[in-house]
Amino acid sequence: MRKIKQTITLYEFDELSQEIKDKIVCEEIDFMIEVDVPEIWDEEGKVVPKHKNSKLYKSCKECERNQTPWFIGEYIFKHMEPEIMARARSREYLKDGDIPKMYDNL
Repeated sequence: MRKIKQTITLYEFDELSQEIKDKIVCEEIDFMIEVDVPEIWDEEGKVVPKHKNSKLYKSCKECERNQTPWFIGEYIFKHMEPEIMARARSREYLKDGDIPKMYDNL
């Protein structure tokens, strides 16, 4: 049997290149579109009361009003930039912007 120790360099958001920061922000927005946006509506297509005044719902309404669904990410960033940036800054990343997989046995 052989044991190997591995050292992984982690970076805070602000230590990364602008290109990688942009990638991370886009991934945060994509996550919100896939996970958070569908939770705004119930099974009947009605807005869940706790989301009526949310910035995310406001983004969706603006998108709908302008009939530009392809800009949903931009509307979300416009209304939620501080929250998105806080989420992005809350973790550490590999140099390429990926989130490291942490294992208990390393």
